[in-house]
Amino acid sequence: MKNIKIILFILSTTYCSLSFAQSSDTVYYNIERNDPKNINNLYAYAMPLNIDFLISYINISYGFGAEYNHRDKLILGVDFRRSYTEKLNELLKGTSQDNYHSEKQGIVSGNVKNFTTYEFSAQFLLGGKLRVHNEKPVMNDGLNSTTYIKIKTKQFLALALRASYGYHQYNITNLSMNDMNFKYTAYKITNPSVLFDDIAGSTMYYMQFVSLGAGLYQKQDLKLSTNSYGVKDYSMITHYYFDVLIPTSQELTNMNVSDRSTGTSINYEANVDEHTIMTSYGFRAGMKFQSVSKLRKINSGAKFEIGFLPGPGTITNNFFISLGLDLNISFDTHK
Repeated sequence: MKNIKIILFILSTTYCSLSFAQSSDTVYYNIERNDPKNINNLYAYAMPLNIDFLISYINISYGFGAEYNHRDKLILGVDFRRSYTEKLNELLKGTSQDNYHSEKQGIVSGNVKNFTTYEFSAQFLLGGKLRVHNEKPVMNDGLNSTTYIKIKTKQFLALALRASYGYHQYNITNLSMNDMNFKYTAYKITNPSVLFDDIAGSTMYYMQFVSLGAGLYQKQDLKLSTNSYGVKDYSMITHYYFDVLIPTSQELTNMNVSDRSTGTSINYEANVDEHTIMTSYGFRAGMKFQSVSKLRKINSGAKFEIGFLPGPGTITNNFFISLGLDLNISFDTHK
């Protein structure tokens, strides 16, 4: 009983000490900036890791980009992504298993590699309004306690009308002629005994596209100076969006195939572009979050996206889920 009393005394003393320390930690602050509607912002970012999960493969890529936010009117952006080398992709995702064509199940065998894309975008902001938001900026995140203050901040919300132009290319390898819906007459080959290699080769896919969509744009731009913790910057930008993808051009390069029916191989160049059905639409939906503090040298951001790509859907699976992490440097261009 005596031991229990001692333990209770120690715990109550510790609690009172912590409560006194927290209540006595008064923070005086001054709001230096809280006007997200009228602040121009420019940030440039590097994306060291982006992973696209598709039904038949995983694409691991890196990228670069920049975005300019002009007050409550306009957002301009540019984005570039490219696959890491094949060896690094195989190291991170494991040894790929080739899928062969099945007439019953319709399994396709195209493996996508050497993915490259770039995109130029513009967003026009409509119906923007400010709302008051209760924020708890963290002053100090210690081992035993966290110090924060309660403050009313402003957030800017607007409807974003989105448009972009982009370019997309990748290499499709390990193709079976069955996947291409191959017909002898299509390539002026009349010999019915022609025996083609099961894995016939590869082709490059090129696409130019435009996108049209809408989304919700959210911006916070808060800067505080405090008596105990220096200057704090809690600036962030969030995009929620849905876009329709419309190809303006699609092309597959010719593929070399080989006839093995005789002792001497005869090579043919197959025009797979002319005889492959292309999907002429696509969509994407997602969110993008960016911390754009001007005080830190490097900020972080994240992106999540799900959608369906245009392209040769008969030889690739075009549904995808994409996750990306980036690092950015942010600049104020002032009012």
